[in-house]
Amino acid sequence: LPEGRMLVEPPRETATVTVEGGQAFVRGGRQKDLSILVDLSRAKEGEGSLDRAERAVAGMPTQVRVVSIAPSTLKVQLDRVLTRRVNVAAATQGEPAEGFRVAKVTVKPDRVELSGPSTVLRGRGAGSTDVVDVSGLREDAEFEVGRAVKRGQLTATRAERCTVAVQIEAIQKE
Repeated sequence: LPEGRMLVEPPRETATVTVEGGQAFVRGGRQKDLSILVDLSRAKEGEGSLDRAERAVAGMPTQVRVVSIAPSTLKVQLDRVLTRRVNVAAATQGEPAEGFRVAKVTVKPDRVELSGPSTVLRGRGAGSTDVVDVSGLREDAEFEVGRAVKRGQLTATRAERCTVAVQIEAIQKE
């Protein structure tokens, strides 16, 4: 990939390759050893298609000829890499024990730096933690959790975990 660029979505990882050649050679080519190499070093930002039919299949015995590759094209979208600091919100599920409620939830650190394709990161105002289950809680609790990154192309620039502090209070009866 060109410097400062990345794929918006991971490419399709499988293709059907139809081959012909001597039976011993065709059977000798193991599926897991085959790959289609794609050079994106000169690719431009934006969407594009690459014709796989013109690509060599690495790992294919020389006595075997590729007849076809399906799908014959590989769609890719390259974008500029952007790094941005975003707020982190705690993702919670469940309800505290009867007679109690969640009074406050805080996250530390409350901001993280994410890196990813600009089209994905540009509209992202906040990140979130992995889900914290508050079911049945009767007192304050702290949880060490990771950050939930919904899109696989977004990564945290540091591999730090978050601490989610949940304050529980009794519901006052009137």
